[in-house]
Amino acid sequence: MKKLAVLIDADNTSHKTIGLVLQEIAKYGVPIVKRVYGDWSSEINENGKPTNRLHVWRDVSLSHAITPIQQFAYTKGKDATDMMLIINAMDLLYGNQLDGFCIISSDSDFTPLASRIRESGLMVYGFGKIQTPSAFINACDKFIYIENLTQSYVENDTNEILDNKENSSLLMEKNKTADNANTPPKDSTKQSSSDINQKPTTMPNQQVEVDEPTLQLIYKSIRHPAKLPNPPKHELYPKFKSCQ
Repeated sequence: MKKLAVLIDADNTSHKTIGLVLQEIAKYGVPIVKRVYGDWSSEINENGKPTNRLHVWRDVSLSHAITPIQQFAYTKGKDATDMMLIINAMDLLYGNQLDGFCIISSDSDFTPLASRIRESGLMVYGFGKIQTPSAFINACDKFIYIENLTQSYVENDTNEILDNKENSSLLMEKNKTADNANTPPKDSTKQSSSDINQKPTTMPNQQVEVDEPTLQLIYKSIRHPAKLPNPPKHELYPKFKSCQ
C-alpha cells in the first residue's frame, strides 16, 4: 500500500465531509500523515461566539486522529494558512518517506505545490468542490469532487435501506409459508379431545316425560308380572309375585 500524506485546508473544506474523504483516500493508500491547517485562535464577537467556524473541527480532528496545525493571520487579507501548508508539504516531500499527497482544498493557490510534487515522481490526489479552478484540478494526477462522494454515499445508504426492507419482506413471507406448510389440515370428521371429553350436562330436578304406552307397560309389569313374556329373573320379582 502507498504511504500518503493528507493535508487539509480548513478554510476551504467542510468538516462534515471529511469522513467521506478519508474513506475515499483509503482506496489509494494508507494516510500516515493527517494534518488540518487553520487559525484556531479566532476572536469572540459581542454574542460570545467565535468569529470563524474553525472551532467545529475539534471533534472531527479527535475522531479521525487529525493533527491540527495552528497558523496565525499576521495581516488581514493574507492567507498565512496556505503558506504553512505548502512549507510542511515540501518538508514531507524532502523526507522521501511518502508515495503521494492528498491535498484537500478548493483553492487554486495550491496549483504550484501539486505541480512540484508531481515533478518529484509522487502521486497527487486532489479533493475539492465543483467550483474548484481547473488549474488546480489539472495539476493533480487525480481529482475527486466532494459533491460526488456525498451523492454516492446517499445513494448507497438508500440502496442499503431498500435492500434491508426487501430482505425483511422476503424473510417474513418465507416464514409464513413454512408455518402454513407445518400446520396439519383440519379434518371435519374428527372430533377434538375437548369435544370427546366433554360430558353431557343435566339440570337438577329435571322431569323426564314418558309416553302413555310406556306407563301402561310399567303398570302391568308391577301388577301382573306373570303375564309378561319371559319375565326377567330379578331379586325383586318374588316380592312382586307375593303381592298378588
